[in-house]
Amino acid sequence: MKADFTSIPQITCIGSTVSFQDLTIADTTISSWKWYFGDGDSAIDKKAPKHKYKTKGQFDVKLIVSDYKGCTDTILKKHYISVGDTSAPPPPQIYRVSVENDHVVEIDFAKYQDVDFGKYIFYRSYNGNPFQFVDSITNINDTIYFDSGLNCLNRSYFYKIQVKRACDYYSHLN
Repeated sequence: MKADFTSIPQITCIGSTVSFQDLTIADTTISSWKWYFGDGDSAIDKKAPKHKYKTKGQFDVKLIVSDYKGCTDTILKKHYISVGDTSAPPPPQIYRVSVENDHVVEIDFAKYQDVDFGKYIFYRSYNGNPFQFVDSITNINDTIYFDSGLNCLNRSYFYKIQVKRACDYYSHLN
């Protein structure tokens, strides 16, 4: 016997339902299932349980299966479920904006520190004009951004960065 399982989805939001499905391969009928969802909750004797996570974070999920012959197998999937928050995240702090040359500016900013990262979104303003969308980055570790095609000799540029969580909540643009 080889225990295995899947879930839909693996990335979810607080309060959303996650459907688990046993994928165990066995040469006889499975007689029991014990699920541990990583948040203190569990389910017994269900081949395909559903579960709602109440807090954000990453959760290990464990399944123990037994068959009628008395054989047992266990599988533990570490950080298997990621649960995102359902509130606006704080915007990242901008550490430095440096003029690289007449046409390029480098923006160095703080890394988002939570498990439910979606993307960084960049906005630019110049000479008192409204802020406009510039670009977005989906890699949480990319904390340096180069804005090019500028006219740094004749314009002053201002930047704001917004964070989008995996559950579609955005930081405020103050």
